[in-house]
Amino acid sequence: MKQSAILVVLVSTCLWAGCASAPPPQDRGRGGSRPERNDAPRRVMAGGMVELLPPDYWWRDEQVTPSVAPSVEQIEALDKVAHDLGAEIDQIRSDMRLVVRDLRSVIESEKPQSTDILAAGQRVRELRNSLFDRELKMLDAERQILSRQQWMALQDALERRRAPRQQQDSTPGDRGGRRGGRGGRWPGSS
Repeated sequence: MKQSAILVVLVSTCLWAGCASAPPPQDRGRGGSRPERNDAPRRVMAGGMVELLPPDYWWRDEQVTPSVAPSVEQIEALDKVAHDLGAEIDQIRSDMRLVVRDLRSVIESEKPQSTDILAAGQRVRELRNSLFDRELKMLDAERQILSRQQWMALQDALERRRAPRQQQDSTPGDRGGRRGGRGGRWPGSS
């Protein structure tokens, strides 16, 4: 019973974070062409660290860039970081969707074996940890490019952008907000 509860929490956490519902990598702009516009952060991190992570290609977002005012050299450096680390992150995100799907299949099977559930859950954990490491590396690289003042301006701009979305997610009667069921809205999804 404890194992089932833990797996439900694990799958819910992964789904909440967008692992299984994120758009394909080419739609997000990492490692490839630049996105047309930038939605909510799609990076997945545990322990409330999502607030520290700016969205993919935030320096191309017309709502965020004026507050931060990155120089041409900084934009070129940020583009290089996104190119260098983005493809690997996209591949892990893609793999993550597959292993979550596999875990869900095992859990929803007629008579799932504990060993199969635990093995599938272990694959999710390993990829989640790998993704965390890569995204932390990207966060570090982006932070090294910006001054402290620019970093604080970026965090302020992102917080202003998140505020309406957080209010919408917590509105009573909206199918559960962040903790909604399968039909609920997940952060990072459209």
